[in-house]
Amino acid sequence: MSLALIHAPAAAEAIDDRTRLERAVLARLEKYSQRAGGYLEALDPYNGEIDEVQAVDDIIRALRGRTPGVLVLVGTCTYENVSVRKAQLRAEYRIEILCSSKHWRTDAARNSGDVASQGTAQADPGINRILYDVRTALYGRRLGIAGAGRPVPVLEQVVVQAPELTAWNAIYEIKMRIGQDPESAGAPVPASSVLHRHNLEDSAAVNPVTQGETDAQ
Repeated sequence: MSLALIHAPAAAEAIDDRTRLERAVLARLEKYSQRAGGYLEALDPYNGEIDEVQAVDDIIRALRGRTPGVLVLVGTCTYENVSVRKAQLRAEYRIEILCSSKHWRTDAARNSGDVASQGTAQADPGINRILYDVRTALYGRRLGIAGAGRPVPVLEQVVVQAPELTAWNAIYEIKMRIGQDPESAGAPVPASSVLHRHNLEDSAAVNPVTQGETDAQ
C-alpha cells in the first residue's frame, strides 16, 4: 500500500481592496501628471499626514515640492452586511483627494490660473481647474474593479489658503460589493511536492514503511 501527501505552498497574497481603489483612482488621474505631459508635479498616495498638521507654515512645508499636486487617500469605510452565510458585504469607501496649487500671483490667478498658465499644458492651472479636472476624471467613471461602483463627489473643502499655496480636499464616495474570494474559499492550490510512503511487504522490520519526497513540478 502507498500513501501520497500533498505539500501545498502558501497562497499568494491578494491585493487588498484599499490598494486596488488607490491604484485605480491614481490611474484615472495619470493623464494630468507631468509623466503624461500634464501639469501635476506630484500624483501619489498619502497617509493623511497633512490632516494632522495645524499650522499653515507646516502644511506649506509638507507640500513643498509636491505642487501642483494631487495626493490620494482611501479613508473611512462603512459596511452593511448582505449575507453572513454567503460572506457578502456592501462597503462604502471615502476617498480623500488633496489638491494643491502654488501660484505666487493674485488671489484670482491662484484660484483660476492666468494667461501664463493657460499658454501651456505643463503650467500650474490654479486650484479651481485642478478640482474640476479631478471631478471630470472620476465622477461616474468605471474604475475597472469587479464589484466597485462609480465615484461620486460629496464635498470640496479648503485646507489652506496662503499667498504661496492653496490646498483643497475633494471627498468622493465609492460603493463596493465584497464577497469571499473564490480562490481562497475552495479552489485547489498547486502542489509543490509529493511525500511518498510505501509499505515494504517482504520486509522483516517491525514497521516496514519507507518514505521519500519528490518535487511536484
